[in-house]
Amino acid sequence: MSPTSHDTLPLLSSACPDNASVLALSVARFVAAAYVTGDAFCFDTAFEGAEKVLGAERGQDVVARMIGVIRAMRAERVAEWQFLPATCCRMTRHECQLVEALTLVRGEGRRVAGRAAQGVVGHEAPRLATAIAAAAEALNRVAVSLEAVPSAEAPRRPAGRSLH
Repeated sequence: MSPTSHDTLPLLSSACPDNASVLALSVARFVAAAYVTGDAFCFDTAFEGAEKVLGAERGQDVVARMIGVIRAMRAERVAEWQFLPATCCRMTRHECQLVEALTLVRGEGRRVAGRAAQGVVGHEAPRLATAIAAAAEALNRVAVSLEAVPSAEAPRRPAGRSLH
């Protein structure tokens, strides 16, 4: 990816409506990296980060739900899912679709999960719909506490080129 094409990607800070969405995307990126590389360290990093901010039980719940989302996408998505490194301040179109789906279900509930999943994979995806609904509920349970976390401990919302 060239610097020019990278700069056209949406910023995470503007595409993620809250810290729960930032955390979900970060976890999704680590989980996707684990599948691509076969390195369990990526799973460990996802758990460590979520547990640091949310505590063991709630952190593990969020990571488990996001693992379910990625597993369902791998099973029901025809095309490859494109993602960026966990610390990147930009988002791919596919990552934006996932955040939009989670945001939709977080706001409107399980009844829109099928439509949200279809927006991610382009066709009916019942397994992904179930996984997105479960992840959205877990994110809603932690959203308020994530907004109250001191900024040094909250999931980082990178700005502009600071990481590049």
